[in-house]
Amino acid sequence: MTWVWTSEVLACDPVAVLVDWPGGTGNSGYCPASAPGVIGGAIIRAARRSAHLTLRRLARNLGMDLTTVRNWQNGTSPLFCLPHGQLRQLANAFDHAGAQVGSDLHELLLAAQCDLLITGMLRGFEDYAEVPPIDEGGPEADAARALLRWAFTGNVPEPCRPYMRAVPLMSSPDIERFTGLAERLKSGDAGPGLVHFGTALLVLTR
Repeated sequence: MTWVWTSEVLACDPVAVLVDWPGGTGNSGYCPASAPGVIGGAIIRAARRSAHLTLRRLARNLGMDLTTVRNWQNGTSPLFCLPHGQLRQLANAFDHAGAQVGSDLHELLLAAQCDLLITGMLRGFEDYAEVPPIDEGGPEADAARALLRWAFTGNVPEPCRPYMRAVPLMSSPDIERFTGLAERLKSGDAGPGLVHFGTALLVLTR
């Protein structure tokens, strides 16, 4: 199973995106307490603080209304619902402001992918084992693991540590449910092809 990360994921209802994606059902019956874009939102907050930008100033620099940018930061409008061009614009705004994090488009894309993975699993979306590649080696996988570990345990990635408190980004019930789902994958409940992936996920929740 392979995901294609394209600009087709636009401003959206995140649950609708998951239902419409091939293999997605979104009918687990579970309603997460955490916002669907907590990781991307945390990156935005850290980037803003590192650049000494107010939320209002960031919105002005982007030519966006304040409510929209606030929703990105609090995670209610996840980055995985933004078109590629808008993510690039956000990265450029942070870069021009001198932000120490969040100024790389790839960093924002990876945060969006991690949020989509979490939301997909909690909502009952099935095809989630390709993005991000947390069960592989290399810098991208390391960065993805660091972001997910932050969400579950509060272990802030090093570049963000000067700007963010060391607290989990997700609610305790959501972390507990996600851990249970990872344990099921590790046990082979979803098939042998996801055992290694489930094992990698489970490590990040502890």
